[in-house]
Amino acid sequence: MANIIKRDPMIERGKLGYAWTRFVDKNVSSFQKEYNTKILSVRIENALEDEKKALIRDSADPRGFKYSKQGLKKCIEEEKKLSDEFENTEIEIVPYFCKSLPDLKEEEIEMLKGMVIE
Repeated sequence: MANIIKRDPMIERGKLGYAWTRFVDKNVSSFQKEYNTKILSVRIENALEDEKKALIRDSADPRGFKYSKQGLKKCIEEEKKLSDEFENTEIEIVPYFCKSLPDLKEEEIEMLKGMVIE
């Protein structure tokens, strides 16, 4: 969908863009939120703490915290395990069909069938 919007930004403001937003909200957002919450928990559990038991943040690290060598190894291992678990999770999608379609290429229509195109 990103490539379609990149080609024609007006699609995002139209009915297809609205249908795509509704589809993502219904099917992807809650799944993504749960994954992000669990990843954050793994990172917090393995982060270094100061003498007052406060987490030590590190804005230069993409994980957001400082880690010991063992803590980082464990964090990476647990993140991989969690990612594999979520990657292999099947979710039932609820389509949100768009009744009026802009000009799309055949492969774009095939890609969106069952999600936003009936």
